[in-house]
Amino acid sequence: MENTTTDEGKTIAIIAYLTLIGFIIAIVMNSSKKSAFASFHIRQMLGLMLLSLLISMLSYIVPLGIVSTILSIFVLIL
Repeated sequence: MENTTTDEGKTIAIIAYLTLIGFIIAIVMNSSKKSAFASFHIRQMLGLMLLSLLISMLSYIVPLGIVSTILSIFVLIL
């Protein structure tokens, strides 16, 4: 038995994780034919990008040294 909902959204989900441009392309691709699987991964990437932006802004305002580096590596691993 084949799960077509997941299969249709796999390509969009992979593209969403590539870069900011891939994220935008995934949003455009998902807008024509909605896929719950792809939408989940697009939201995940949005959360990771916002978390990364927050860590960058925080380390710019308050110099955290090695802590900001460790947090950035943690977000990269996620």
